[in-house]
Amino acid sequence: MTHALRILIVGQNYAPEPVGIGPCTAGMAEMLAGAGHQVRVVCGTPSYPQWKVLPRYRGLRFRRAIENGVRIVRLPH
Repeated sequence: MTHALRILIVGQNYAPEPVGIGPCTAGMAEMLAGAGHQVRVVCGTPSYPQWKVLPRYRGLRFRRAIENGVRIVRLPH
């Protein structure tokens, strides 16, 4: 790789949701970050499979975090 890319992934689901596109998106984002790219994700708050937002994500307008080298912004649905 000659230079790092700046990558933005936008999607509704992301880890820690256990099934569907969430784990796939997280795996792709973490793989790209591990390869040296700058990866940012904008996604919804986790709510599957209970269809209720997980307690640690409730009541926030947005939440920023860095997880496994990926910068994540979570927004309410």
